[in-house]
Amino acid sequence: MPATHDYSIAVLSIEALAPQGIEGSVAKPGRSAYQGGDRIWQKVRHTEVVEVAVIGYTGASARPRNLAVRLPNGRTALSQRLGAVLANAAAPALSAAGLPLRPC
Repeated sequence: MPATHDYSIAVLSIEALAPQGIEGSVAKPGRSAYQGGDRIWQKVRHTEVVEVAVIGYTGASARPRNLAVRLPNGRTALSQRLGAVLANAAAPALSAAGLPLRPC
């Protein structure tokens, strides 16, 4: 994978690789060595946005762990695990949407 310091070139590279099945790229300081468990390197993934209906959640009401969603094809699935920021934002949104604050 070629390296660049130019943000716009990096974005174009990731977008060009997506149709080939490449999941994303890694952003890191130029000369940094990989250290497992360290958060200096960050994976940058391209995303596919899909509108879903949230039908429930797992975990505690104050901090849901996953969202239960109904996909456009009618299947149900669990989202990836929610980090602290998303979980804290999701709890009041679930309540405002009329979903009961109890595990499903």
